Amino acid sequence: MELYRVETVKIEETRLLEALACHRNVTVLKSILDMALYNKTLRMQDVSHAFWAVATNRFGHELVFNYFLENWDMIYASAASGVEVDVVLMSKEDKLIESAKKSLIKAVDYDKKEKPNDALRYYMDGIDSLDKAVKLMSLDDNRRSPLYKQIAQYVSRAEQLKEATKVEVGFLEQRRIEANSVGHGYDKIFGRCLDDKLTAVSVQDAYILNFVRFCELVVGNAPNIRCITLRTGMDARNNQPAFDELAHSLEKVNVVLKVEFSPSIHDREIRFNNGWIIKIGRGLDYFKNPGKYVLGASDMNFRQCHETTVDIMRQKK
Repeated sequence: MELYRVETVKIEETRLLEALACHRNVTVLKSILDMALYNKTLRMQDVSHAFWAVATNRFGHELVFNYFLENWDMIYASAASGVEVDVVLMSKEDKLIESAKKSLIKAVDYDKKEKPNDALRYYMDGIDSLDKAVKLMSLDDNRRSPLYKQIAQYVSRAEQLKEATKVEVGFLEQRRIEANSVGHGYDKIFGRCLDDKLTAVSVQDAYILNFVRFCELVVGNAPNIRCITLRTGMDARNNQPAFDELAHSLEKVNVVLKVEFSPSIHDREIRFNNGWIIKIGRGLDYFKNPGKYVLGASDMNFRQCHETTVDIMRQKK
């Protein structure tokens, strides 16, 4: 198939990118770059993907570099109009390394400020990104050895912080929620954690749902609450307008909402600064959809649940 004669609107994007990544004809690759840059046949959303695909091709890697030099004025103009061309040369591992740098810079900064919990969180994010980057590299990549050494250094520091921040926790109860059972509203799970001593809550959940309901419960039952922190996955960035609206609403009752996005969240837990820790296997999303006009539409205690477990703990004084 003469790929450069086919518009991407007529073929699947994945097939186009796979073909570009292994195409041996440099002339064809350059034609693809021309179409991408001048938007002759490629759709706007495919432009950066086309550059990236050619850049990952061992025949096209140097071609893209030279092409950028030769056509920089046009590329700069495209970037100014909103086309993302600044990252198209970055491989997946390069992007992970860049992400790790940002996390580790924050980690070191918090470490210097003697904020071990924040420092540990960002150290772990950075370590996770570096580890993923190394796994994507070929065995002969000369970056592997230096990165392994960096990972070892950061892991060592993270372990030191873990030891320094250990808190003795007493296990109080494990509650099992059976499939399709009812009577497990948030008030039944979190009620004991909400009192006048509570001033801050931290929620960690990669896939967050029903968060507004949780905030309503906290604000309504903890009169001195001042801060709610949500740490969730990167995909949740698409919900930024909703987070902004919720933050504005919480401001009216003197509560600050902090939202952090992380690519490496595994454990789902909710920590209350009055000592309570709740871990739910499914996070806040353990309810089934009840429909609009049935019991449970408003009162979560009437909603059927997915099967999960709830671990209830408290820090020892």
